[in-house]
Amino acid sequence: MARVAGQVKSGFWWFFGFICAFFFGGAAAFSDMAVPKYGAPADPLGPPKPVRPRPPKPPAQKPPTVEEKKQAEELVAKFLAPVEPTEPSAGQAADVERWLGEMRAAGEAASFDESKIKQAASELVRIGTGALGALRKEGLNSDSRVAGYCRDAARQVEAAAREATAGELLKKPGAALPAINQKQADLRAAADAARAAEAEARTAGDEAAISKASAELAAANDALALLTPLATRVTAAMASPPVRPRPPVTAKYGVKPRPRPAPPPIQGEARYGIRAPAR
Repeated sequence: MARVAGQVKSGFWWFFGFICAFFFGGAAAFSDMAVPKYGAPADPLGPPKPVRPRPPKPPAQKPPTVEEKKQAEELVAKFLAPVEPTEPSAGQAADVERWLGEMRAAGEAASFDESKIKQAASELVRIGTGALGALRKEGLNSDSRVAGYCRDAARQVEAAAREATAGELLKKPGAALPAINQKQADLRAAADAARAAEAEARTAGDEAAISKASAELAAANDALALLTPLATRVTAAMASPPVRPRPPVTAKYGVKPRPRPAPPPIQGEARYGIRAPAR
């Protein structure tokens, strides 16, 4: 009996020592590690890397005021207004006659020289609105072989004259875009009404009404053709700023990182719970 009691007691103390070694032996093994200071855990990898500051967010666009909306509507109306030719100076008038003469000569010659015609047209475009009247007049001349080039040059002069107004609209895209959209809607409605009026006039055989409706339809379509690129530019000006590009991958320790190739597809084995057919 005493032997059994001694065996039980020794087994109990052996088990108690094993438990103490299991729970308290790890503290002695890690006693040489850095001690946390002021309750902060020690970092065996060193101090943390500095955090890159985020770029400031762009300021939110304020809604346009009533005055800005009114100014945008006036600028849209000014943009659509026909460009009037200005009175050329003495030097400009001489240049216009000279370049128009070169265009006619290059177009009426036996060998049609298109390069000279385009060069003369570009010089007339550079003169600006001072040459607009002569270009329009030459463009209406059905007997001239350079009438088409003159009409193209006149359109370029008109586009350059409208660019200043377009720049003013691009400065306030929040107010300009609603004004442009409203004007486009009005022009589409006017085009539909003119188209319906033209159809009724053709049914009635009224030539005066037909010509009037055709002119209104052409004017609405021309105005829409002018506003569509402007609306695209204003919409691009309202877009959010581009996302900050990620920094390029730098080689560490002089070793250039290589992209890891994608693994080949598994044939005939289960993948994501679906068995692929064997080929």
